[in-house]
Amino acid sequence: MKTVRTLLLMTFAATLLHGGEVRTVALSALLAPIQDTGPAEKRAQPEAAPVETTRAEFRVLRLSDILRAMEEELSHDIYPAEQLSLSSNYNWTGLRIADTVDWGVRIESAFDPRANGRWYPLFELVADGRPIGKYRIPIHVSHVKKVWVIDQNIARGDLVSRPAIKAESRDIYAERGSLIDAKERLEGFEASRSLTRGRVLTWEDLEERPQVRKNSIVDVEYQNGALEIHMRGRAMEDGMHGDLVTIRNLESSREFVAQVNGESRVKFEN
Repeated sequence: MKTVRTLLLMTFAATLLHGGEVRTVALSALLAPIQDTGPAEKRAQPEAAPVETTRAEFRVLRLSDILRAMEEELSHDIYPAEQLSLSSNYNWTGLRIADTVDWGVRIESAFDPRANGRWYPLFELVADGRPIGKYRIPIHVSHVKKVWVIDQNIARGDLVSRPAIKAESRDIYAERGSLIDAKERLEGFEASRSLTRGRVLTWEDLEERPQVRKNSIVDVEYQNGALEIHMRGRAMEDGMHGDLVTIRNLESSREFVAQVNGESRVKFEN
């Protein structure tokens, strides 16, 4: 009650003595210290500028990426018309690298063409010129090119030439033997065995045709100083250019040795 009575008296005025003069103080000024002004107002704070953060972008280096890089490197040694491709069943989980990295492959194991397309190379991955790891995985190599294929049956001893052969695209590592590139000219070669249509021709199927064949009649050139005589004889053995072969005289049956110097021609020097 005392507090209420005091407040009523103060509604009219309060007379204060201050330095000898009378001064009237407003009630609102007296009450200001005890008034409930409610929750304090929050001061507006300037918003901080957003901090720009650069997030690195990444990519996953997959097995197909590595094989493609190897193909590009190996394809430098083949003709544009040929096709080289690599495949693998290896369970490569992938390698995470920065998207901006310039990566590449360094192959450290040479491919052996005699391995029928099987390859187990050691290679190194590099990023911006720096090595990031060495790996070894099984790879199958396919090399498709045009090779000679038998287009009609050929008997042993027959010349191998058009139209008995034709050019076809084949994976050379899927075939056996030393396949013959279709750019090779086969004049002067004959079949070393009987060949059937559809067979891929190999060097093992051919042999160089002798310029002098056994039991064939050959022209003999005899030279002794300024004397030069031409005659006929029978070759007793096969011979290539420059070979020495035995020749039998058709009239006397005398045998002598002469050098092959052309198709069905030999030269005898005393």
